[in-house]
This record gives sequence, C-alpha cells and structure tokens, in this order.
Amino acid sequence: MTPGPPATGDVFGQLATMRVIPVVVLDESAAAAPLADAGLPCAEITLRTAAGKAAISIMAQQRNLLVGAGTVLDAGQAEHAVEAGARADR
Repeated sequence: MTPGPPATGDVFGQLATMRVIPVVVLDESAAAAPLADAGLPCAEITLRTAAGKAAISIMAQQRNLLVGAGTVLDAGQAEHAVEAGARADR
C-alpha cells in the first residue's frame, strides 16, 4: 500500500466526477489493503460487518483513495467512521 494523506478537496465534487462508486462489504479487514492497492479512486465500505471500521482505517491510508462509510445507522457509527478515516464534506 502507498500510505499518504487522504484525497483532498471537495468530497461531493470528487464523487460527482466518478462514474461508479463501489459498495464494499468485508468480512475481514485484512482484505482491505489489497483492495486499496487495486487502484480504485473511491469506495464505500459498509458497516454491516464488524470489519467495516477497521477496513475504513486501512483503506484511508492509501494515497488518493476517497473512502466513505455506508449502512450508517446512527450518529455514533458516523463518528466512528470519520475517526477511522471516512471522508465527510466539511
């Protein structure tokens, strides 16, 4: 994996330029690093499994990969996702 700062700029502007936003469900966070290395510009990692938060944290370290959280059911999950590295428009 190529660690580095997260993708920068306006999150919604970046997403608007992308044709597909893959929604990813991971049962094991170890699968996140190879996925991040695959060269995706963005990914929505669902919080449906216990591995979701750790997967966001791993993928958020990848340079130029915009990582978001999906299946966010409450404010606590949203806060944890942002703490893990999911991007939020500020």
